Amino acid sequence: MTKAEQEVQNPLALTDYNNTMGDVDKADQEITFYPVVRKQQKRYYKKIFYHLAEQCLWNAYVLHKAYAEKAETHADFMW
Repeated sequence: MTKAEQEVQNPLALTDYNNTMGDVDKADQEITFYPVVRKQQKRYYKKIFYHLAEQCLWNAYVLHKAYAEKAETHADFMW
């Protein structure tokens, strides 16, 4: 067997990361659809605060969708 044909084992940490990364990508994608910050902020701490607020809203939506009898869309939840 040549060196190119040998199967390489991935580290367990890398496998776990790849298996759970989809949820983070989904959250980042959904947050960009309804941004709280419409323009660039001159103060970096305001941008961080608004990003954390967006993340809290997304987490609230995920919890609402999990426990609500009738799930609504992200846009309806935001408004």
